[in-house]
Amino acid sequence: MNPLEELDVTNKLLEERNRLLNAIPECPEHGAQCVPHGIEYLDWEHDEEHRGYVLWNKNRHMDVCSPKAVRELALLRPNILFVSTFAPKDSPQNLKTIGLQPHDKMKTVIQRSMVYLSTTKETFGIGTLEAMAAGIPVLGFAYGGNLDLVEHG
Repeated sequence: MNPLEELDVTNKLLEERNRLLNAIPECPEHGAQCVPHGIEYLDWEHDEEHRGYVLWNKNRHMDVCSPKAVRELALLRPNILFVSTFAPKDSPQNLKTIGLQPHDKMKTVIQRSMVYLSTTKETFGIGTLEAMAAGIPVLGFAYGGNLDLVEHG
């Protein structure tokens, strides 16, 4: 696809987005508003102590959900434990793989983490939001949903 075709596709997507947004009725008397994603913030309050690990958790090992970054960080910091749902076969010993977990178990894993690693380029990031609601610091790349959710510092 040449640049002009790409621009045309982008414009059509933006037009459709704007059409959908404009179709949402304004109801100020009811306080209605559009919320694209979210979590129950209070469900993430906890009194767990962190267990000293950096967590990277995704629900698949393909496309944008590559565990390459967590592996690279684990290689750079052999004295820190990294926990991940998936990891490359040649990962260092300080990268522990736990596989997919039921939501309640993963919730506890998030709450016990020292740092939440957000490296996936996505439009939002429920995992990032969950970690923040649990009071866990987030380390991530400055792109995608991180730009809207995470404040540097």
